[in-house]
Amino acid sequence: MDLRYGAVAGGHKEVCTSAMHALKKGGNAVDAALSALFASFVVEPALTSIGGSGYAVVKIGDSVKSYDFFSSYTSKGVASREMDEVIVDFGGVKQSFPVGHKSIAVPGNMNGIAALHEKYGNLDMSEIIAPAVRLAENGVKVNAMQSNIMRMLGEVFMYSDDVQRVYCMDGAPPMEGQVMYNHRLAEFMKSFAENGLDAYISEMHTFIERNDTSLAKKDINDYEVIERDPIITEYYGHSVCSPPPTSAGGFLLSLYLQLSDAFTLKAIKHGSADYITAIGSVLRKGFEVRSSSMIKSFYDGSWKSLLSPESIESLRKELLSSYYANERFLGNTTHVSVLDKDGNAISMTTTNGEGSGIMLNDTGVHLNNMLGESDYYVKGIHRFSAGERLISMMCPTMVLDSKRDVELVLGTGGIDRIPPMIFEVIVNYVVYDMNLRLAIESPRIHFAEGKLQIEPGFDASEIANVNGFECNVWKSKGVYFGGVNAVDSRGKGFGDARRGGHFISE
Repeated sequence: MDLRYGAVAGGHKEVCTSAMHALKKGGNAVDAALSALFASFVVEPALTSIGGSGYAVVKIGDSVKSYDFFSSYTSKGVASREMDEVIVDFGGVKQSFPVGHKSIAVPGNMNGIAALHEKYGNLDMSEIIAPAVRLAENGVKVNAMQSNIMRMLGEVFMYSDDVQRVYCMDGAPPMEGQVMYNHRLAEFMKSFAENGLDAYISEMHTFIERNDTSLAKKDINDYEVIERDPIITEYYGHSVCSPPPTSAGGFLLSLYLQLSDAFTLKAIKHGSADYITAIGSVLRKGFEVRSSSMIKSFYDGSWKSLLSPESIESLRKELLSSYYANERFLGNTTHVSVLDKDGNAISMTTTNGEGSGIMLNDTGVHLNNMLGESDYYVKGIHRFSAGERLISMMCPTMVLDSKRDVELVLGTGGIDRIPPMIFEVIVNYVVYDMNLRLAIESPRIHFAEGKLQIEPGFDASEIANVNGFECNVWKSKGVYFGGVNAVDSRGKGFGDARRGGHFISE
């Protein structure tokens, strides 16, 4: 590895530039990722927020840990009928999303930032937030990707006057090229740098006092970041590290990797009918497990038995079972991967759901809507208690080589598509020995609605010979198939164009 500072891949150029700022100031991978995250709050407001939550996998020296700072259920509880809803039109397909005060789950991003900084940070928080503060104060030109997502979610960004004042121009979310400011967010970030979590907790308490919300002060006071050992899956001489439950994403990634050993992938031509059938069969079986026993296993502690050799062997024999899944189209999530010059790394994914349409007082912070998200709040399967983590498909991932050094750091947004897209990039990189750019740019497959959803790029004659699946070939690549942002041990990286990704190394 020949890096003077490090390598960063993220969802926006300014996110990567902010991370590089921290590395050049003497920060490590974690400092850089936190600086990137603060920038994301400014330049990717449709994808993440201080009012959201996430996961991270961190490798410092020989230690690899997973950090859960995802949203928790609230003390007061809530029924879906108490939430308002907005309708979003995805080009002819309409979906409803919960918004309003009752849709807000306990946020975790600020607690996660504070915990990661306390354990690993080298830089002062004032230095970490500096690029984001400048972006918020001086303004940032909205790029095409962010404009498209914000305008698609226009009903959310126009739900309340407070959100409109920050994010809308001329009565609508911004067009590409318009300059977006958030002076109040800049002031709040500076207050956090000076006063730590007390600044955030104080604002949340005030918000709870002033509003009829599902949150209670106890929820904020009692929230804790959870440090866990990651799930480690041995795969073709590599160790794949992913977050354990309640991240469904990390569980499913491990399941996919192990199930794929039912096929001798190295002997199957990439992109062939046999390849598409094999990958499709793995994804279909994974969703069958998800629908039947996965969620329950997270809460009764039996999930490890589902990944046992005996269970995996049994599942491999059932790979051609069918499963029908309902899909959300967008998945508002963003990811950053960082590798520093010393070989330390962090893979971090965060989200704000679609946003609740509600601001945190006068801070410029848009709060999440994750209490109403069906992907997070699994109704009818588990009765949540106050403080219990919601379920997430987020899956920040790290691949280690045979010496347990970092080989690859990657992740993506995309809700249900997150673990399949990471799985396919790992297969491309590890099994088929593709360079990182090709591994990410290669067409992808997803199993949904009883069909294989197939990106353009596969040969039509191969698709015609796929066995056991109906195939729906998309007309173009796009956000549906994720946006994998990754860096590797050689300091190479790639930001996925499907979601406007970017890469910087020095």
